Amino acid sequence: MHNNNNNMKNNFDLKKFLTENKLTSNSKLLKEDVDYHIELLVPQVAFDVESGTLADTPYAFGTEDEIEDGDVDVTTYTDGDELDEFVFDRSYEQAKHFEQEYPDLFKVVVK
Repeated sequence: MHNNNNNMKNNFDLKKFLTENKLTSNSKLLKEDVDYHIELLVPQVAFDVESGTLADTPYAFGTEDEIEDGDVDVTTYTDGDELDEFVFDRSYEQAKHFEQEYPDLFKVVVK
């Protein structure tokens, strides 16, 4: 019985402890404490709110009239910081996901 009690006392997750306390190399990625910025590779990045997709022009999602009339909800970003804030929600993981999907539009640069 004493041995079983020891197992219960030592039943903590070492990997979780190390990660939560930033003692592993992956902990930064898991905690999203990565110091990064978004560098646009094109003059502008358009985000279609309805589909959640990106393109290098808003006209990939609709005509000029459709965009002006509000039939297509597209926001265009010319600043990587704004793209990160409003589309990626300052999430390194989300930024990396979009970077893989759209490698010609922008890159995530770890500082």
